[in-house]
Amino acid sequence: MSLQFSKCRILNELPFWSSPKYCMYNTIAMLYDVFICHASEDKDDFVRSLAKRLKKRHVEVWYDEFSLKPGDSIRRAIDRGLSQSRYGIVVLSKNFFNKGWPQWELDGLAQRQNSESTNIILPIWYKVSRDDVFSYSPSLADKKAIPASKGPRHVLSELLRVIKPEGSTLLIARDRVIELGFEPPVVTDDWWLDVAEFSGSNYYWERWGFPLPNWGNTPYERGERLAWAALQMLWQNVVDDARISQITHPKEVLKFINSQPGLAEACHRHPEHLAAYVPQLTIRGLGGDFEKDFEALYEQSVLNRAGGTGGTALTTDGSSPACDERWVYDILLLETMHPVVLHAILFKAN
Repeated sequence: MSLQFSKCRILNELPFWSSPKYCMYNTIAMLYDVFICHASEDKDDFVRSLAKRLKKRHVEVWYDEFSLKPGDSIRRAIDRGLSQSRYGIVVLSKNFFNKGWPQWELDGLAQRQNSESTNIILPIWYKVSRDDVFSYSPSLADKKAIPASKGPRHVLSELLRVIKPEGSTLLIARDRVIELGFEPPVVTDDWWLDVAEFSGSNYYWERWGFPLPNWGNTPYERGERLAWAALQMLWQNVVDDARISQITHPKEVLKFINSQPGLAEACHRHPEHLAAYVPQLTIRGLGGDFEKDFEALYEQSVLNRAGGTGGTALTTDGSSPACDERWVYDILLLETMHPVVLHAILFKAN
């Protein structure tokens, strides 16, 4: 599968191999969930707090105070926001009716709605009545609006009903990815098509791939699988550039694992895969937080051998001798390692 690399946001401070240039998704369809069209006079009392509430709910918002940077062309930035947002929130107020700029933004949203034949305008009535809106625009007065007079919680709830409908597998997946520390594009972006393809293929069995959750029958279960597939796409696309191999110093390996969103959690769940990818971590004193996981693997191997009838020699009660168990442990941890590789690791560690 061919993936192109493009700009995205990492929530943590990461080393070079996790910088935004390594984040990947194909063509950009939509950068934002919503564009907020409003009069600047309404910022302090209503709009700013609404934008912050939306961001806390993982809604990607185009809002001038969040999206404009010094030196940006205001017109071009607004054009980009208007064209690359899934919805347009329009805060209708008396200030809005008297300003030219927000009306120009509304015209852009209306043009998109007409050309795409889909409902993208989400009007909010802020300190205005239906008669006020009708006097300004009869067509807007005919659209179901959210009255700000019912309070900020009601406004947020009504917006989320449209922007983030309950039971949406992709929205569940996106929220889960964000929780794990990576900010993906909005769900209408083609990047999610790559994720869906990846989750249904054998790509995740390549290096640094781990078993994905089962598909399940609920949106939550499907979203969970898509979320982990998305993260594995990220790991597998940066691991070669990070030059993580079986002879990388264990400290660098641990640094890499902790830099990748969700990777440490996957390694803890599947230490047998981690041991195969970077067996140097199985050497005592070099495994960091994963040493307990490797010890648990050893203990399980001892339990599996208990009561067995095979082995190099058995004690009088038919069990394996302690020295034999020690040997089994060493073989369990180092059996994937070539002697030259082991020598290189020990040399570098010292």
